[in-house]
Amino acid sequence: MILISSFFYFSKKSPVKIVSATTYITDKITGKNKPNKVIETVNIDQTIYGYVKWDFEKNKNEYQSQLKITDSKGRVARICMHDTKQQSYSMVWSCSYKFKKGLDSVGTWKFEAFIDGKKTSETFFTVKNI
Repeated sequence: MILISSFFYFSKKSPVKIVSATTYITDKITGKNKPNKVIETVNIDQTIYGYVKWDFEKNKNEYQSQLKITDSKGRVARICMHDTKQQSYSMVWSCSYKFKKGLDSVGTWKFEAFIDGKKTSETFFTVKNI
């Protein structure tokens, strides 16, 4: 089970004008800052990368992005935060996580992306003890 992309457009009251947001789980990030391949199931001893690409309505705004990985029991496993000045109409960030066999739980995990505290997209992935 995986939700590869979610689409949100904030109301006019929000200073954030996001046209689309796409999230993936991948096994690595390439040298061109792109996901290697989208994965749905990972082994408990693997490292994964949550990857997000935002497309904005306008350019040159300052944002705080937050990427959050939550385990199958609802506990936050990792948060990556970035304060950034947008340089184009698109922006990408990633957040890595190395699973800890014996400590982390198998099951359905969640990766979420936020801009200025508002959730823009999420994806789910399965962690197995293969």
